[in-house]
Amino acid sequence: MNIDQKIQAIQALMKKKNIDTYYVSTRDDHNSEFIHPYFRCIEYLTGFTGSNAHLIITDKECRFYTDGRYTIQAKKELKDTCIQIIEDENFLQYLKTRKHIGLDGKKVTKSFVDEIGSVTSIDFISEIWNDRPDFPMDPIFILDEKYAGKSFEEKREEVLKRCKSNIHLLTNLDDIAWLLNCRGYDATSNPVFLSYLLLNSNQTVLYIKKDKIKDDSYFKNHHIQIKDYLEIYKDIKQIQEPVTVDENQVNYELISKIKHPVFQTNPSELIKACKNKIEIENIRQCQIMDCAALTKFIYWLKTNVRTKTITEYDAVKKLHDFRKVLPEYIEVNYGSICAYNENGAMMHYQPSKDHSSILKPEGSFLVDSGGQYLNGTTDITRTFSLGKVSDEFKKDFTTVLKSHIQLSKAKFLYGCSGIQLDILARQPIWKENIDYQCGTGHGLGFCLNVHEGPHGIRWYKTDTRKEDTILEEGMVVTNEPGIYKENQYGIRIENDMVVQKGNKNMYGQFMYFETLSYVPIDLDCIDLSLLDKSEIEWLNQYHHKTYQLLSPYLNKEEKEWLKEYTKKLA
Repeated sequence: MNIDQKIQAIQALMKKKNIDTYYVSTRDDHNSEFIHPYFRCIEYLTGFTGSNAHLIITDKECRFYTDGRYTIQAKKELKDTCIQIIEDENFLQYLKTRKHIGLDGKKVTKSFVDEIGSVTSIDFISEIWNDRPDFPMDPIFILDEKYAGKSFEEKREEVLKRCKSNIHLLTNLDDIAWLLNCRGYDATSNPVFLSYLLLNSNQTVLYIKKDKIKDDSYFKNHHIQIKDYLEIYKDIKQIQEPVTVDENQVNYELISKIKHPVFQTNPSELIKACKNKIEIENIRQCQIMDCAALTKFIYWLKTNVRTKTITEYDAVKKLHDFRKVLPEYIEVNYGSICAYNENGAMMHYQPSKDHSSILKPEGSFLVDSGGQYLNGTTDITRTFSLGKVSDEFKKDFTTVLKSHIQLSKAKFLYGCSGIQLDILARQPIWKENIDYQCGTGHGLGFCLNVHEGPHGIRWYKTDTRKEDTILEEGMVVTNEPGIYKENQYGIRIENDMVVQKGNKNMYGQFMYFETLSYVPIDLDCIDLSLLDKSEIEWLNQYHHKTYQLLSPYLNKEEKEWLKEYTKKLA
């Protein structure tokens, strides 16, 4: 079936069940952002490949909603279909106007259903998806304590101490992976595994497809009981005591079976976000190796683009080659964004073998990428020139750099959140009457989700993250302002940072950001006249440290190139 035929098939099923509206999201049964192909219902129905969208099918039309990161992409991927892209309307407000709403209750949360009112839980997509990918069955693996920094028992005790009841149900895949010190391959680029976890003072029960555990000795040694993945839906109904759950995370169908739910944000969310000292030291080492790989790639591309035919897709593969040889490497942190000139304006553009621009020794190239490693997770973006760029591009690039520097240099009193600090990054860009339609920064997991809550940096609060969360010592967060001009170019400069304690005095506890990522910022793209003395000093110090950290991992030619590209500016 083509896209229009699939929508019509859903509409026919709706008519049989007397449902006038059917809602579909990009989430799986665990409210994950990045999901296994088995759960990609919107991609199956529409062809849209982004990580955030909402599809509303009625008896007369099909409405599609996404955020500013994916608007340009959606227009291309949904072109010539019956699907209408809605840009200036909240999908929740529209749903509230509908009477008979159907949805898959495993793909939404209780808080979502409370927002829109009464629903019928029904899965229409499984009825028409005949060639659905297989359920993921890759084995899980143990993350050694030398990386994790704490044992399962230590983490378990911390979590239970903060729970409002004696029994706690966890469904977030990254929280489960973090707590158990285990990892897997069940979500695209996030090393998690499909499971549920039930714990109390006496026992821990992991619900998982049993074939995914090839050696159960770790679980026996830690007194963790293994039960089949879907048994949680039966077992949870039998519990008569209060159960602590996060109503913004547990799916509607599962939470509906709990007799006495106690609503509380998962305690593991905040504990996990504040990296321990062993994790932070691992992250520092991980960042050096990852940054060296990206620097090698930039040198390779700048050197070869004049003499070889290279496509964006070729660049993705080459970047992967530089990373995959690193000793603790597992996989990429998401599909690498390698975008030439105007393709950079699509924030989450990903080239494919069949749709990929040929690079020329002119214009700009944006690479947003990272890796999953046993000793950390990285997320870094560089935009650089492949030859001559316009004065307008240089002005915009320098404006983004000013924004990046302002946030990097921030000192703030404890109690501040990302909402309060966001303006530091946006102010230089707002002065030009420009904005970027995304957050300035997001939390970053440890060998876990590339987008991790609860904290973030954005000027407004979102449904999926809590940007008003206080920035605590040990939180890792990205710094990634940008400028995106449709049909021209995209510019982003992104580093990872960790929140640290500074001076404490009569005014309170001061905090600051320690930069973790060190990759050269392209001097060929900078209009030096737009930088003030303090900004030039920051850039010089940054480049000095970049050379110090990375040069031991580069060959002679790469090292000479890096020395030139990190030279001191007057």
